[in-house]
Amino acid sequence: MNYDKLKNIFSNLFLMGDWDLLFEHPDYEVEINGLKLMVRDGVFTPDPSITYSAKQILDNLPDVRDKSVIDVGTGSGVIALYCASQGAKAVVATDISDKALSNARENLEDKVEVVKSDLFENVSGRFDYIVANLPILDEVWDIEQPTTSLMGRFLSQCPDHINPKGKLYFAWASFSDVEPIKGLCKTLKYDFKVTSEEKLGYTWHLFEVTF
Repeated sequence: MNYDKLKNIFSNLFLMGDWDLLFEHPDYEVEINGLKLMVRDGVFTPDPSITYSAKQILDNLPDVRDKSVIDVGTGSGVIALYCASQGAKAVVATDISDKALSNARENLEDKVEVVKSDLFENVSGRFDYIVANLPILDEVWDIEQPTTSLMGRFLSQCPDHINPKGKLYFAWASFSDVEPIKGLCKTLKYDFKVTSEEKLGYTWHLFEVTF
């Protein structure tokens, strides 16, 4: 079966709530925003015919030329690869999954520093931009805490890793309530805005936080 037919099947099943397809898929090549990369079985796919979070982030990133960027929860490495291709002066990609790290290293080669880290645990320094495509729906991710708790931990750590006037970009979606995430940003007194788009039968929310 060719990849176009395969992705059509994936897309239809995803719309029916078969979330396992985000991870349980054969190894296949994905093209997104002009980049081609391999996504291995067991690694979250950024395929825009199945999920919109990665593409929404990429479509809304500012000019990263000569900027430092950290991609938290890099997965297959697509966001880090894009930033490197756009002339970022330094890019760090992190993930806690060994499968994701192996896949990211394959796609990123020597263009990006890849670090195994639980959020910022093994990261030092500050960045101009923090970008994160983290877990959204509890049922999809095999993690020890609810996705909203993970996001709360992540958001509270960002100020220690961002340069003055730096920005944070992260995604959310309507299959998980967005109001608690907005509430976290308000509690932390963050200056943020949310851009929402309707894609693939869901509403996708891009958060932009200015420090």
